[in-house]
Amino acid sequence: MQELIQALREVEQATDLVNRSMHNGVWWLTNGSEDDLDPRVAKAAELASGYLIDSKGNADFRAIATLKANGFNVTKGESDSFGWLTGIIHTKQGRIVYG
Repeated sequence: MQELIQALREVEQATDLVNRSMHNGVWWLTNGSEDDLDPRVAKAAELASGYLIDSKGNADFRAIATLKANGFNVTKGESDSFGWLTGIIHTKQGRIVYG
């Protein structure tokens, strides 16, 4: 989990993120092709999928609470009748979709 927290801090401290886009007044860091993501954002999204999704494919709310305690709010992205399909990590630079 510390690896994910560190990756998110690096994203927040960056002054040169590429491929940020604004939609409805909100900055998004993961819009567009995965191949075009800023490498720091791609790393954070990949780590988030590993740490914030449990072995059954569900949101790991204990891990999400740990992230929130470290200053990063996580909310549900897309969902269906089975639960979350994606999650969204809110950073000072914008939102990162994972899952």
